Amino acid sequence: MLITSASNEKLKNIKKLSKSSKERNEQSLFIVEGIRMFREIPPEEIESVYVSETGAVKFEDELKAALGKDYQSRDDYYVVSDRVFSGVSDTGTPQGILALVRQKVNNLSIVLNEKCEKSEKPEKVEKSEKVEKSEKPEKVEKSEKSEKIEKSEKLEKTEKIEKSYEVLSLEDNGLDASDNAFILIIEKLQDPGNLGTIIRTAEGAGVTGIIISSDSVDIYNPKVVRSTMGSIFRMPVYVSDDLIRDIECLKEKGITVYGAHLKGQNIYDKNFKASCAFLIGNEGNGLSEEVSKTAEELIKIPMKGKVESLNAAISTAVIAYEVLRQRM
Repeated sequence: MLITSASNEKLKNIKKLSKSSKERNEQSLFIVEGIRMFREIPPEEIESVYVSETGAVKFEDELKAALGKDYQSRDDYYVVSDRVFSGVSDTGTPQGILALVRQKVNNLSIVLNEKCEKSEKPEKVEKSEKVEKSEKPEKVEKSEKSEKIEKSEKLEKTEKIEKSYEVLSLEDNGLDASDNAFILIIEKLQDPGNLGTIIRTAEGAGVTGIIISSDSVDIYNPKVVRSTMGSIFRMPVYVSDDLIRDIECLKEKGITVYGAHLKGQNIYDKNFKASCAFLIGNEGNGLSEEVSKTAEELIKIPMKGKVESLNAAISTAVIAYEVLRQRM
């Protein structure tokens, strides 16, 4: 199918996904653009593929590898005119290929590779009890039917991404969470390039997982995804809606939590061979006082001159590779 109009609904949806984290979360999709990143996508996570007329010819081998030899007859494969594709692309020099990819639904156990107990939310229980006590059975039946449909849709989505959990398991990376955890905990990071670089650096340094606060930049922001250079598909990342709770959970598991802080001690005087996690703060303000207090020890990178701090991604890289150096 050749798409020649910029007003095509599917293309308009791509623009929405590119600009809005809300749309990405509601649809559980994100955009991957460029041939290098396309090659990194696990085939089972691809929702649909769009190529320019030029890209359809140029990337034939890659398309066969990802979608199968009969990819041209698939209903999730679209060819877009070169002119229209350039208007959809989020990059300055479009390469002629992009894909919509399913988001991974991660939890803290993905980072820990084990279950971490969490309390039930009381409001949900109360809501359930109210339904049971309702004097209007017809409405209850409607509610139950609606819930069944919703559960069915969620199950279908879960089945689609089931294999992606295997990609994220720590054992697949040759790591043991209980004996050798190495976790980055990121608070309120706002720059997409910084986050993407951190995710990429984390993979290279042997980090076992990343926890990021929900008030940080969206991990599926197109600039974040590009900056990871493919690591987004392999590095376990959990978006936390309660960072303090999850930090305490790590401590309960015997993981030492360090905070990167100006008042900390020299990182080169520390031993990071045991399970550990590192708190990384916002680019401008560093860690909040509340999160800093959860650290068992504060550390800092020694610096000369009048420089007080480094870019968040650079600081993370220095810390991460010191941990790797000690563990090699």
